[in-house]
Amino acid sequence: MILAIKEYDEESAKEWLNTIINERKEREENERRNEEIQMEERRRKEEQDGAERRHQEEIAERRQQKEIELRKQEYEERMRMEVTRGGRERMKWNLSCKKYALGQKVGL
Repeated sequence: MILAIKEYDEESAKEWLNTIINERKEREENERRNEEIQMEERRRKEEQDGAERRHQEEIAERRQQKEIELRKQEYEERMRMEVTRGGRERMKWNLSCKKYALGQKVGL
């Protein structure tokens, strides 16, 4: 009877030990899975944040390029106006010089 109790106690202790070991393994596996899930979620969030940041940078770049193009067009328009104004003034000057020269020739 004492041997039976001793065997029962050993079996019971082994079962408890196996239960504890299995619970620990299961808990560690669950923790590992949760860590993997969290890492995947962080990676996904970083990708989304990076994509959003790149998108905002592209929008800012396009806006900046449009502004540069607008300034370039404004500059070119001002230059055309200057050339046109300067061209008209030169034409008037040339005409007045020709009239003066003709007047001098006629007057001689």
